[in-house]
Amino acid sequence: MREHFLPILTVLAIVLCIAILAYNYLAPRAEPYLENQIPGVTIRDVGVDAIIADSEDERVQGLSGLSEIGPREGLLMIFNRSDYHAIWMKDMNFPIDIIWIGDDLTVIDVTEGITPDSYPAIFEPATPARMALEVNARFVATHKLKIGDPVYLNDAYIPRDLKKTE
Repeated sequence: MREHFLPILTVLAIVLCIAILAYNYLAPRAEPYLENQIPGVTIRDVGVDAIIADSEDERVQGLSGLSEIGPREGLLMIFNRSDYHAIWMKDMNFPIDIIWIGDDLTVIDVTEGITPDSYPAIFEPATPARMALEVNARFVATHKLKIGDPVYLNDAYIPRDLKKTE
């Protein structure tokens, strides 16, 4: 009788393994904005895969709650207008650099090495910014980025009023 159970148990074990692999492959990921992630944010010659945050709720959430991001990943906050937009480190789990971007699609300021324990301090650009790109701390230094560097965006995410007409 036991020899009849062995093939059944083997088949069940195989089915269970396939189900676990399928779930891990097909299950939605925990990252809050993965469906908005685009490659194609480039500063000078450094590419970044950016999660787009162009609504108030997405900007407030930011990277909060994530345990980490990859070395060439970030969050691009797109604001409705240039201003002294404030960013804080509420519920952040890792340090970041902020690259502030102006209407002319150049780097207008950088804030480096902001740590989670800086909360509730806020960080603003030196001049009004239209966008803010959050990346891992040391990104700016590692890639020697500086004020005045050009920023290239995937065309779909350039605010309509900043698109160049031909």
